[in-house]
Amino acid sequence: MDIAESEAGSIIETEDDNSEFELDQTVLDDDQITKLLNEHDDTVDKDYEQSEFIINNFESQSFSDNSIFSGIRCVAHTLQLAVIDCLKDDDITKLLNKVRFLVKRLRNQTYTYLIKKEKLKLPILDCLTRWHSTLDMLERILYLKEFIKNMSANDHKLKKVNLNHSDWEKVETLSKTLLPSKICTKKLQYEQLTLTDFYGAWITCKLQTDALNTSISKKLLQHIVDREKHIMDNKVLLGAIFLDPRYKITLNEDKCNTAIEHLIKVWVHLKGVELKNNIQETTPNIEDGQESSNSSTDSTDELEKFLQNKDNKNDSVSFDFNIPNSQTSTIATRIETLLKSYHIDQNRLNYKVNILQFWKTMEASNPELSQLAKVVFSVPATQVSVERLFSGLKFLLSPYRSNISSKNLENQLLIRTNRLFNNKN
Repeated sequence: MDIAESEAGSIIETEDDNSEFELDQTVLDDDQITKLLNEHDDTVDKDYEQSEFIINNFESQSFSDNSIFSGIRCVAHTLQLAVIDCLKDDDITKLLNKVRFLVKRLRNQTYTYLIKKEKLKLPILDCLTRWHSTLDMLERILYLKEFIKNMSANDHKLKKVNLNHSDWEKVETLSKTLLPSKICTKKLQYEQLTLTDFYGAWITCKLQTDALNTSISKKLLQHIVDREKHIMDNKVLLGAIFLDPRYKITLNEDKCNTAIEHLIKVWVHLKGVELKNNIQETTPNIEDGQESSNSSTDSTDELEKFLQNKDNKNDSVSFDFNIPNSQTSTIATRIETLLKSYHIDQNRLNYKVNILQFWKTMEASNPELSQLAKVVFSVPATQVSVERLFSGLKFLLSPYRSNISSKNLENQLLIRTNRLFNNKN
């Protein structure tokens, strides 16, 4: 019996005394097949909706307007959400279900053998949680188009699930539409990706998608624009774009002012941390003599206990060293002048220029802004590097090492990570 025929029927056990088996020959219509194929998709959609709720709730309660700390979403994940939003369209969903049904037919033993015999690549079934896997499936089915056409001439079952001429054109159009997003996703996985490198890749993706000028590309572009609202107004990103002469021209005057205000706060905070560290370096020499004098104090002295308790509370509460207002004003005025001069005098650079190398060459002529740029561009644009580290756990936590403690596992992962970075440097 053909494998496809055995899959078409379902075994139902009867409740009579003989416990016989009957074969249900019910034929599913297109709506029932679509419902079965979409069961997994609905679960994935609920997971994404729950993740979105958690992220939005975190962003709404995180930090005050005066804080220099701010969360920024993983841009690679945001782009994938925009693609998924586009693929939820009813017409696209029906088309993808037809392609998935065709792929499943081609992945049986008979056609797998024939495809390998022709030395062709096997069809791919997409997974919504795997980045750009839908495009991989579409590209592979287009690659096998001639093979499918030839096999359909002799196999009426394959011909029944094969795509018609209009569907093949839609598959090709959708494949071209998703290609810029796939290229952009690849760029967002670079290890040395700065915030403005992401910004340039994002703009390129939008321009290439818009240039296709199809109904599907317009829908995808709109979803990208809707999703980018959660990122583009982030003051951390605005500060990075302002300090990047390649893309500073894309900011209007209001966003430039917002970026300058944020960068001033960052610089004042850095100076406060430096001042605090300098004081802490000299403090131990003084405290050494105090410890010897305190040791002679009676441990049961109630006043000493009270003062020590207050001292410990103050140490736990204080986080930043408060710079005097006059000194803060001087620091802020100085960096504001430098930022505004840079805004006026700095010419635009070609987008291919390495921004980290640019600010390294500016250390001698503009040390303050160069130091500020190092901090701003150290903010990661994606979580790819973290996910890549977790993926490396499979090389450490094997089935033969299942009893390793969490502390030892963490230490080994840290050593492995440092070794990888040293080899690349």
